[in-house]
Amino acid sequence: MVAKQSSRRFQFHLRTLLIFVTVFCVASGWSLNQIRIVQERKALLNHVIAFEGFFVTGQMQVRANKEVRWSDLYGSLAPTPARPTVPCYREWFGDEAIGVIGIPTDSPRLSELRDAFPEAKFSALDVKK
Repeated sequence: MVAKQSSRRFQFHLRTLLIFVTVFCVASGWSLNQIRIVQERKALLNHVIAFEGFFVTGQMQVRANKEVRWSDLYGSLAPTPARPTVPCYREWFGDEAIGVIGIPTDSPRLSELRDAFPEAKFSALDVKK
């Protein structure tokens, strides 16, 4: 007896569809959360530059406001024992590790910076105007 071939090629159960939709939604939510974290970190780094500060990336690239004195930069660039890193999936979204952040002590977002950059060493700057 020859088995009759079904006219439908692909068949799946509703349970299988619900499992795939759930996995897709969880992965999308996690990815969007990581993208939001990366965008917040970039906004905070822009705040550092705008608020007369500087930061040094993990590859030792210095980005500073033009008002920052070289003596402040030089004092903050002492070698660190470990190179700062961020998870590789966060690098895929455009994030970068920050080694040192120098910001004036009167910055309104200093605690927010400390929370967003746990890998960074902070250097307080005295701004004289």
